[in-house]
Amino acid sequence: MLNHPNKSIVGKLSLFAMVVIMVFGLGGGTAIAQGDAPQQEAPTYLITTGLPNLQSIESPSMLDGEAAQRLSGKIMVKRSAELRHELRKLEQQGLIANIEPLGNGTYRLNVLDPSALTRLGKLESAGALQKDEGEVPACFDAAQAKLPEMLVQTSKMQIFQQAQIEEANINPAALKIEIYFNLYFDWTYVHGSGAAPNSEVKLSILRGGAELTYDYTLSDSSGNYIFYPDYQYCPEEHYAWTIMKGDTIKVTSGGVTSQTVAAPISGWANPVNNVVSGATSPNRSIRLTISQINRANPCGSETIKTKTGAADSAGNFSIDTTSVIDFDRSASVIL
Repeated sequence: MLNHPNKSIVGKLSLFAMVVIMVFGLGGGTAIAQGDAPQQEAPTYLITTGLPNLQSIESPSMLDGEAAQRLSGKIMVKRSAELRHELRKLEQQGLIANIEPLGNGTYRLNVLDPSALTRLGKLESAGALQKDEGEVPACFDAAQAKLPEMLVQTSKMQIFQQAQIEEANINPAALKIEIYFNLYFDWTYVHGSGAAPNSEVKLSILRGGAELTYDYTLSDSSGNYIFYPDYQYCPEEHYAWTIMKGDTIKVTSGGVTSQTVAAPISGWANPVNNVVSGATSPNRSIRLTISQINRANPCGSETIKTKTGAADSAGNFSIDTTSVIDFDRSASVIL
């Protein structure tokens, strides 16, 4: 009889102790779980240095491949430094961290704030931006490999622009179109003169009668204009637009529209009799832009002359340049 009360008390104490242990045990477990919860890692991205605006580059006319390679290297080193400076600013603002140079103008970094992606996408010196998958995509380097070729071609523009000024002085009202395209490369440009000064110029490229793409630019104070296609990076590198044989090129400025059809042309110059011959589409007008170096100062200024002609009904042409220049192993010609 005496044992029952004692057993009852022990039972109650044991139950109380179990409840206390359970309550404090649960509370302690929750606190530990919160303290040990793993934090989400900041995503890692790769960003590469972008190609420059070609119109902003001052380069000698008629660059050769080696000189273009050297100039390309200097340009990309400078732009890579500009990109690194911008990345450091974002790092100081707490938007990105752990900037790691990977070479060839590419950087790895952690994005701490989603708004950083928008800021990174707007950097003028930046090219492609994408999540890090463990290695640098080939398309990052492919863009920079294109730059020397682009510099070689745009270096010819100085000669074209001088010729445009001559023509603009003769017939300032005409809206002229010049096209450069190569059957073996996908880089091209369109330029011309006679546009309304300091005004918007629209380019339309039609293929098979349908508008393939369009672009806008501003003419300079003399009415000259030029269109370059933007370079698209990853996942596939390509130019925003290119021109092919048979495309219709339409340019509009100040309510005036001119158009022409892209036609391939090939030619050769005879340095003895100063005759330039070649072939193109039938009945097309031909303009020769001739550049002759100064033999007394080969690294100095060049003499630029132009000569026009026309192809016959079969597309053949032969233009005598004796009246404007003597090739004499010191001149080159662009058709």
